[in-house]
Amino acid sequence: MSGGLMGTTGSIVEYALDGLSQRHMAIAANIANIDSAGYRPIRVSFESHIAAYLNRTTGRTSTETSLQLPSPQISSEPPVTNALRRASMENEIVQLNRNVLQYQALIGGLGKYASIIYTAINEGRR
Repeated sequence: MSGGLMGTTGSIVEYALDGLSQRHMAIAANIANIDSAGYRPIRVSFESHIAAYLNRTTGRTSTETSLQLPSPQISSEPPVTNALRRASMENEIVQLNRNVLQYQALIGGLGKYASIIYTAINEGRR
């Protein structure tokens, strides 16, 4: 990942959006396969990678540290039993909604940041 116009923050947001996209696909697969015997729900984790990166880079300038984050971690859980199927479905729907809200918040933040850059560029032309 390169810093580009948005720098390290933009790269971290890009990484988070990729992770959220992968998580969305995993949750969708979990919901689609909830009734499949022996199906093991999938989980995607990436937040700990971002936190570890931020802890390593605290106090450093952007030229001192390059952004290198590992791929999001994909893991599976034990198969869902018949007794827990309904609770599992409700949990997946809650996770899906949470994921959508996180994605929308990041996209909204990027939009505001782009608007600030646009304004800065256009004000320089006047």
